[in-house]
Amino acid sequence: DLFVAMVEHMMPLHKANLEHLRHSWVYYWRPPRGVASSACWVSRQVSCLGRLFGDCLTQPLDDVATYFGEKVAFYFAWVEMYTKWLVAPVVVGIFLFVQQVQSASLDQPLAPVYALFMAIWASLFLVAWRRRANSLAYRWGVLGYEEDDEVLRLAFRTSATSGLTWKRWLKYTVTWSIVVGCIALVLTIMFAAFTARDRLQDESVSIQNNVTATLQDHELTLSTLSSIHDVLTPRFWFYCLVMPMLYGLCIPVFDIAFTWVATTMTTWENHATESAHQSALILKVFPFRCIHVFATLYYYAFAAQNNLLRVAIQLATFMLSGQMWNNVVKTGLPLLRRRYQLHRKRRATSKLLETDVRHLGGGVAAGGGKGLSSVTARANHQCLRLEHATSEVWDECNMYPYDTFEDYTEMLIQFGYVSFFSIAFPLAPLLAFVNNVVSLRVDAFKLCHTTQRPRADKASGIGIWFPVLQMMSVVAVITNCLHVAFTTTQIEQYVPAISPSTKVWVVFVAEHVVVAMQLWIAFVVPAMTPDIAAKARLERAFAKRATASLVTSFHRSSCHELDASDVELVI
Repeated sequence: DLFVAMVEHMMPLHKANLEHLRHSWVYYWRPPRGVASSACWVSRQVSCLGRLFGDCLTQPLDDVATYFGEKVAFYFAWVEMYTKWLVAPVVVGIFLFVQQVQSASLDQPLAPVYALFMAIWASLFLVAWRRRANSLAYRWGVLGYEEDDEVLRLAFRTSATSGLTWKRWLKYTVTWSIVVGCIALVLTIMFAAFTARDRLQDESVSIQNNVTATLQDHELTLSTLSSIHDVLTPRFWFYCLVMPMLYGLCIPVFDIAFTWVATTMTTWENHATESAHQSALILKVFPFRCIHVFATLYYYAFAAQNNLLRVAIQLATFMLSGQMWNNVVKTGLPLLRRRYQLHRKRRATSKLLETDVRHLGGGVAAGGGKGLSSVTARANHQCLRLEHATSEVWDECNMYPYDTFEDYTEMLIQFGYVSFFSIAFPLAPLLAFVNNVVSLRVDAFKLCHTTQRPRADKASGIGIWFPVLQMMSVVAVITNCLHVAFTTTQIEQYVPAISPSTKVWVVFVAEHVVVAMQLWIAFVVPAMTPDIAAKARLERAFAKRATASLVTSFHRSSCHELDASDVELVI
C-alpha cells in the first residue's frame, strides 16, 4: 500500500538514440544527418521527394525492435507487408471499377472472378506473412518464444487454482454469456432501427408513385391525401432520421462500456501471463467491434434493396471519413493535449512561486527565523514543482500509454472491408493502401512523440491476431460466395432457370471448395523459408549438444566429489 501511494508512474523512459529513430523512421525523407550536400536547393527537394515516395514502405524494423521491443516491431512489420500486398487488389480493383463506370452498373460479369481472387489473395497473404514472421523472429532472436517463457503477471493471484478447472470453466461460461448477450443487444437495436426506416421509406416511395400517377390522370382523391398524411408524420421522420443518428451516437458509448466490462471480466478470469490476459481481452472486444462495424454492411448487402449501391456508398463513407478521422485523432489530439497540459502546469506553478516569493518578506517579519525557514521550505518545494513541470521525465509521465490493440483493431477492420465487401466498391483496396502509407508514419510519430515509451515485450509474431486473421479469411470466402449468389445477378445470367434451393447448394459447395483450397495452401507451403529452417535446425542441434555436454560434465564432477565413506558395499 505504501508503494502504491508513493509511486505515480512506472514506465521506461526515452533515450538519446530516439532522435536517430525519429530521423530514420518518422522523418525518413530528410537528408542523412551529418552529411554535407553541395547540391542546389531544387536538387535537394527533388531528392527528398524521391525518398518520400520511394521509401514510403521501408522501415528500420531492426531499430524499432531494439528500442521498442519485438511486440511493437511485429505490428509495424505486419502493416508494412499487408500494405505491399494490397498492390495486387488495387490493380484488379481499378480494372473492375473502370468496367463498372463504363457499363454504369455495379453488377459485373467479372464479379465472381474478383471474389475468387480476393479469397485466394487473403490465403496467400497469410501464408506469406507466416514465413516473414518466422524470418524476423529468427533475426531478432525470438524464434520459438512461447507464452510459457513469460513471467507471471503482477495482478495474477497465485492462490487461485491454475489450469482449466471447473471454477475456471464456470468463469468462462459467465463472461462469454455476457459477451454474447451484449452482441445480441447491439444487433437487435441495429436491426430494429434499420428495418423500421426501410419499411417507412418503402411506404413513402409507394405513396409518391401513387401521387405521381394520380396527378398524371388529373385525379387527386381524398384517400390519396389521407395516405400521404398518414406516412409523413413525426413518426416517419423519427424512424428515418432520428433512429439512425441515435444508433450512430450510441455505438461509441456501447463500445466504451463494453470495453470496460470486458476488461473487468478478463481480470476476473485471472490469467497467469500478460499474453494470455491480452489474448482473452482481444477475443472479447474485437468480435464486438466487428459486429457493430460490419452489421450495417451485411444488412445492406443481404437484407435491403439496392444492396450493391448501398454497400458501396457505406463502405466508401467508412473508409474515407473514418480512417482519415482516426489518423487525425491519433496524432492531433494527444499533441494538443500534451502542449496544453504542459503550458497550464508551467503557468500555475510559476504563479504559485511568484506568490510565495511576494509573501516571503511578510513571513519573515511575522515569524522571525522560524518564519524564514518555513517560507523558504515552501519556496523550495514550489521550485521543485516548477522543475518537475518543465522536465522531460514529467512530460513523459503525462503522456498516454501505448498499446497495439487499437492499431491492430483498426487494421483488421480495414482488412475486413477489403476482403469482405470490395466486390461492391473495388476502390476499397486503393483507399486502404493510401491510408496505410500514411498510418505507418502517423503511428511512428505517435510512438516517438505523443505516447509513453512502451515496455519492450518479447514476441515471436503477432500473437492471437494471426488466428483472428485466419478466421476472417474464412469469413471472407463465405461472404464473397454469398455476394455472388444473392447480391449480384451473375448466377441468374448464366443459369436463368436456377431455383433458390439450388443456388444455396451452389454457394455451399463453392465455399467449401475455396476453404479447402485455403487449407491446402496453408498446409503445403512451409512455415519457414529453407535457409531459416536449416539455420534453426542447426542451432537446435548445437543447443542439444551443449546441454548434453553440460549434463555430462556435471555428473562427472559429482562422481569425483564422492568420498569412500559415501559408498556402501552390500554383498
